[in-house]
Amino acid sequence: MQVQTWKMREIYLKGFGICVREAQPNAVMTSYNLLNGTHTAENRGLIMDILRAEYGYQGIVMTDWVTPMTGDARSAHRDSQAQYVAAAGGDLFMPGNKGDYDNLLQGIDSGAVTLEQVKINASRVVRTVRALTQE
Repeated sequence: MQVQTWKMREIYLKGFGICVREAQPNAVMTSYNLLNGTHTAENRGLIMDILRAEYGYQGIVMTDWVTPMTGDARSAHRDSQAQYVAAAGGDLFMPGNKGDYDNLLQGIDSGAVTLEQVKINASRVVRTVRALTQE
């Protein structure tokens, strides 16, 4: 079942948008679930178009702590992947491991994510860390 755009905006995003606009938190976490068949952490429309462009969000976006729940034989969906999270504008892939790093490098090599996008994502992490550690 597809979630219609109007329903998503009126029911699910309205309160979140108010919170983000008013509070401008340093970090937000994507949910682990799928939205219309796509991991929310891999959904550029949610992260870049709505969260960043529409709500003016400047902080970092991190994934929920990814676990290999969806990758088992009983699931019709693959696990979220670092290369697609980065391409969607996600800044931190949690908890992150060597396999995720390798996946990101493969994504750069294949063109699934640009090195420029990875640099933009990393710059948001650095900017946030600097802001939080200034005395």
